[in-house]
Amino acid sequence: MMKYNAGYTSIKQVSEFENRKVTLVGVVVEFSFPRKSRGTDYVTILKIVDDSQQCPELFVNVFTKQIDDLPHVRSHGDLILLTNVMVIL
Repeated sequence: MMKYNAGYTSIKQVSEFENRKVTLVGVVVEFSFPRKSRGTDYVTILKIVDDSQQCPELFVNVFTKQIDDLPHVRSHGDLILLTNVMVIL
C-alpha cells in the first residue's frame, strides 16, 4: 500500500519516504533535454536542490506518456514543484 505525504518534503528528508509519494519544491541546477525512453514513454532528468540540502543534489527522473507532459525547464535556477512523486531509492 502506498502512502502519501500531503505536505512538502525537503530534499534532506526524501530518503525517509521510500516507496511513498511526496511533494517536492526545488531549484533546478541541471537538466537533460526530453527524450524517448527505452520503453514507450518519455523521460527527462532533473538535478534539484532546496534550502535543506545543496549538496549532494537530488536526481529526479520524470517519465510521462507524452513528451508535452514533461516539465518545461527553461534554464538553470528555475523553480519546480513536483507533486505525487514516488520515492524509489
